[in-house]
Amino acid sequence: MAHPRSRKTAAAAFAIALGAAALVAGGPPAQAIHDGNRSTTEDHPWVAAIEDEEGFQFCGGTVLRGRFVLTAAHCVVNRSSGSLRVVVGRTDLRTDAGTVVRVDDIWVHPDYQEVGAGVDLALLTLRSEVTTGSLRLAVPRDQVGKLGQLRKVYGWGRTENHPTGSPVLRTTRLVLAELQGCFPYTEPEESPRERLCGLPPDDGEGSICPGDSGGPLATRDRLVGVVSSGNKFCDSQFPVSVFTRVSTATESLRAQMNASDAPLR
Repeated sequence: MAHPRSRKTAAAAFAIALGAAALVAGGPPAQAIHDGNRSTTEDHPWVAAIEDEEGFQFCGGTVLRGRFVLTAAHCVVNRSSGSLRVVVGRTDLRTDAGTVVRVDDIWVHPDYQEVGAGVDLALLTLRSEVTTGSLRLAVPRDQVGKLGQLRKVYGWGRTENHPTGSPVLRTTRLVLAELQGCFPYTEPEESPRERLCGLPPDDGEGSICPGDSGGPLATRDRLVGVVSSGNKFCDSQFPVSVFTRVSTATESLRAQMNASDAPLR
């Protein structure tokens, strides 16, 4: 497979792939996990699905507090808050289980640039609280984003090279690696303070796929990263996963949540 030669080229190619999937599926793409296993929102109640007005899931997110969900900026930067729905407590998206909550506000991190560049994070303020569970933001002293550590990523995205996502939540384990290991979706000048590279362990081919954007890379009790870019073809030829490192933005996210924690409507 030919490799793009720059981050912008890679990001553009990733966006084009997502757009092509949307045309086939009749809506925005729903990224999923390649070579993963089934998971549940009972075990991981902080995993959220983000849907459009028609109920089409196109990105993932993580519940931080009762009214706040963290996702990728590129998932929502061109959308209005009124067009979004957040679904929690629903392992199988074909069911009516769990809770659907409307979004009141979208805050995009000021250092976001484009898909695969900058701090690719956005905070959604929900119209009402959810009580299914939440995950704590990692901070640098937690030491949960070190090279060689195994972490899990979650999503409802595609599992193979076809346009539809998985109806059920899936997960896979990834090894945190040097950023250069995720070329061409990373560049040599990028800082590991902002980005994380996840590669499959020696015995697997796991990765994110188009549709897993915004979903969590996590420990049992800490959010380590948010899916930003990676394996656009959802196959075993190039199984890399790139995340925004959450700890680089923890303070600004906390400040935004505190500022936005107004009385519920």
